[in-house]
Formats: sequence, structure tokens, C-alpha cells
Amino acid sequence: MYSFMHKDQKGQSLVEIIVALAIFSLVALATSVLFLDSLTSLRVGNELSEATALAYEGVDAARSIRDNSWLDLSTGIHGLADGSGFWEFSGSSDVVGDYTRTVTVADVSRDGSFDIAGSGTDDPRTKLVTVVVSWNSRGSTRSTTVR
Repeated sequence: MYSFMHKDQKGQSLVEIIVALAIFSLVALATSVLFLDSLTSLRVGNELSEATALAYEGVDAARSIRDNSWLDLSTGIHGLADGSGFWEFSGSSDVVGDYTRTVTVADVSRDGSFDIAGSGTDDPRTKLVTVVVSWNSRGSTRSTTVR
């Protein structure tokens, strides 16, 4: 019987299998990396969404405190508590799950045109509320700020 294979072609199918396995391995690795990166991005996005919601809740709580009594909106760094059925300042920060929230209330100054400015005349009828929410994620501290 006559063989159509030459001597040089005998190992060719083994090389083709090795190359095919290498290409498949690279494609599988790239797909796995993309999948894991998308899961990480989803988790970080969820953390940021929750932190932002807590920050806006802090601003709303400060409004509620203001509406209850302007004098309760004291200048300084505060935490929040709602144990008595309404919002009140408590301590220098509060912890909600993995998140730490700090509410800073600052006096506001106005210039000669009555615009808010870095310096000028203090406006006793205006306060600046800044809420910072921080949390640990993947070995680093992250934060979001709402004014």
C-alpha cells in the first residue's frame, strides 16, 4: 500500500493539536479575566451607589434637623441617629453597615454683593452641610461626598 504522507508530515498533527490547545487556553484565560473584572466592577458600582444613597440621606437628615429647630443645626462634625423617631446629631460620625458617615455643618460668609464667598460677613441664616461616606474596598479606603 502506498502512503500519501511524507516523512516530514508525521509529527505535523501533533504540532497542530498543541497550537490549537494554546489558542483555546488563551481565549479561555481572556474570557475568565473579562468575567472577573466585570464582577469586580459591578461590586464597586454597588458599593458606590449605596454610599451615595447614605450621603444623600445625610443631607436629608440635616434638612430635617433644620426644619425641627434651626438651633439644632450646630456648626461642627457630626454623626446621625434616628432612635427617637426623628433625626438628630450624635457623636462625630455614624456607622451604617460597612460605611462610615460624617456630616459637617459650617458657617457661610457673604461678600458685599451678598454672594456666598470664602470670606466676608457671616450669614447666620445659612449653613453649608457636607456629608462624606467612606468605606474599605479591596484593601483601600474609598469615599464619596455630597453637599
